[in-house]
Amino acid sequence: MKRSHKMYSATKKYYQRYTPRPAKEISRALTKKIIYFYRFLSILVISRTSKRELKIILGAALTNQAGWLSTNEEYLDISIREDWERILPRKSMIKRMVAEHVFEHLTKEEMLRAISLCHEYLIPGGTLLIAVPDGNHPDEEYRLHTGINGIGPDARDHKQFIKYEELEKAAKESDFQSCEQIEGYNSNGRLTKRELDSSEFGHIARSRNNNNKPPEDWNFIDAQTSLIALLRK
Repeated sequence: MKRSHKMYSATKKYYQRYTPRPAKEISRALTKKIIYFYRFLSILVISRTSKRELKIILGAALTNQAGWLSTNEEYLDISIREDWERILPRKSMIKRMVAEHVFEHLTKEEMLRAISLCHEYLIPGGTLLIAVPDGNHPDEEYRLHTGINGIGPDARDHKQFIKYEELEKAAKESDFQSCEQIEGYNSNGRLTKRELDSSEFGHIARSRNNNNKPPEDWNFIDAQTSLIALLRK
């Protein structure tokens, strides 16, 4: 067994070291296409055959949560009505939505359309949990990494640096009953940090409530924190 394990480790290291980068990128891209297509078919079938209220992750990338349906921008651009209509046969059939670090990649106009569409497809009493980089965060290094065209991981195409007050206004304009700040700063510099049942409302990985060790390239202050808000229909 020890010998087999050593051979496996040696083979894995050889692959990682000597497999050309283009081959790795092609393999990863193909894997993503297969996963995303499977998810697309899954939500098409489940939304038409199941009577249960759905829980969905918006802009999930390769993440998933138990009991939730992961969706991807490739077939559900949350700011485009036709995409919603294509995968969901009717409105008001989703109980929970969660979008972690999605809305900062949209323009303000796209964000308003997306929040409004989320409202349409939630059942009465349903919720939308949003996590984005905190536009009220006072630390300049955090702001440099996570703001518009940020230098941090996946931040080069950030189109907004969203403040809680902006989310609250967008929620009100989209007829949400409330917008509760779970984590983050407000415009007066006050920090909010509340507990939330992630098994019910959705899990947010980048949160002060998690003790996860951030990746090595997330080496700026509060890299694991977000502005988090819970919108209730």
